[in-house]
Amino acid sequence: MIKDFTEFNTGTIKIGISTTLMKKYLLKYIEVFHNNYPNIIIDIYTDPTKELITKLKNGTIDLIIGKFSDNYDNDLNYYELGKSKYIFIANKKYYDLENSTLKITDLKKYPILLQEYPSNSRISALKYFEDNNIKIEPKMNIASSSLLIDFINLGYGIGYVTELYVQEELRKGNIIKVNVVPQPSIISFGIISLKNNILTNHCKKFVEILKK
Repeated sequence: MIKDFTEFNTGTIKIGISTTLMKKYLLKYIEVFHNNYPNIIIDIYTDPTKELITKLKNGTIDLIIGKFSDNYDNDLNYYELGKSKYIFIANKKYYDLENSTLKITDLKKYPILLQEYPSNSRISALKYFEDNNIKIEPKMNIASSSLLIDFINLGYGIGYVTELYVQEELRKGNIIKVNVVPQPSIISFGIISLKNNILTNHCKKFVEILKK
């Protein structure tokens, strides 16, 4: 059993991640890892970030791939894998906005779609509005970022999303970016793990692939 474990013939990695970040970012790295270590099982947990942090601390999962937040405590280690930013997007009903720039106060004229609290996206949106002394009541509060993008595609309003999540849709022209000033903040995402917690060899190999 020890020989199988050390030679990567058996074992499990438990990862916490949002469904959208899984599809838009992590899936290609899982494919690389699986090709190299086909006998290692990967369990994916897609709970809200707050619940994933709890699971990380109680040992249910090994690590989280997610956005960094100032609200996280000192028990956690962070390794940045990349940066993205929050943007406003809309579907073809709003193409007249594509080449213009809105002031943040102009957003009150449009239906705004936000992810439900306490998602990182919703917390970021609330801080963005608060920092700019504006109160926005969203038309819809939606459970996940992937569903939020679906509703935006259907034309229900202007949504606040992570640019990384919608790069393909923007490239294809299915949706447009709505320029708003001041611009929302840039965010970092990466590996979140417990301090003083030694990762298994399987996790270390997976992290090495991510870092490359």
